[in-house]
Amino acid sequence: MRRIWVSLLLIACFQPAAFAKPLEDMEYNKFDSNGSVRVSVQAGSSNIGDVDVLSLPSLPAGSNAIGAVKDAGVSYAPIRKWANVGGAGNYVAWDPAPGKKAVITDAVISTNAANTVTLKLAGVEFIGPLYFAANGGLSSNLKTPIVGGADENVTFTTTAGSTTVTLTGYEE
Repeated sequence: MRRIWVSLLLIACFQPAAFAKPLEDMEYNKFDSNGSVRVSVQAGSSNIGDVDVLSLPSLPAGSNAIGAVKDAGVSYAPIRKWANVGGAGNYVAWDPAPGKKAVITDAVISTNAANTVTLKLAGVEFIGPLYFAANGGLSSNLKTPIVGGADENVTFTTTAGSTTVTLTGYEE
């Protein structure tokens, strides 16, 4: 007699209520090395207890994990703004289109000299001040995007050296 091994953890992802009832026609064997309970089912059967495994939903295309959420990517066309400046000063990094708001999702900053860099929206700091050593930098994926007001420029200040600021996001 041939046996098929099935992890209860995989089935529990789809039909947790099925385990409130007795599992019929099964033999409990032992725990696998990963802690899953192995259950054997008669060959030719598609039922585990009251769960018909053939009726379980198939995995989404491109997925190889049950219960995983596949990132579909961004739902907007990313905009990248880049500014490279030499020396101390106040600079504009992003001037949104008329009536639009800049929404910043990522920031990359690099500098070739010891430097202090601050990013601002409407003159209010939202990142920084950041204190960099010579040839220092920052790369940040902002899990919570920074949203400016309509027509508000994103600006930055530097205290020395050559500084590059790259912002990614979108306008709304």
